[in-house]
Amino acid sequence: MTEARQTLGALGEQFARVYLEEKGMKFLEANWRCRAGELDLLMQDGEVLVCVEVKSRRDSPWARRHLFDSITFRKKKKLRTLAEIYQKVRFRFQKKPALRIDVVGVLLEPEAETASKIQHIRAAV
Repeated sequence: MTEARQTLGALGEQFARVYLEEKGMKFLEANWRCRAGELDLLMQDGEVLVCVEVKSRRDSPWARRHLFDSITFRKKKKLRTLAEIYQKVRFRFQKKPALRIDVVGVLLEPEAETASKIQHIRAAV
């Protein structure tokens, strides 16, 4: 992945985190990795553990129409697997919380580091 794409992704994750915190969610962790892959954001919504996949794009007519196209059946399956692994690892000796997987799309201004649109889909997976 190029440095520009990494920067875009990190910026989108920051906007998504702030957006979700403003909606009342509590931030737990970012960019959790294991052999199977990575979860972008881990949040808590009341008693529910929320795994969040963030999709960041530069704003354009194409990006607005295709923001979530990369969330394929295969990607959903991988997110479910990662969420279950995280839940088992982090709550090994505790009662496992309910689990939800959300997707947040962030459209960033083409020439600035500001979000022009944030779209949140609860229980997307």
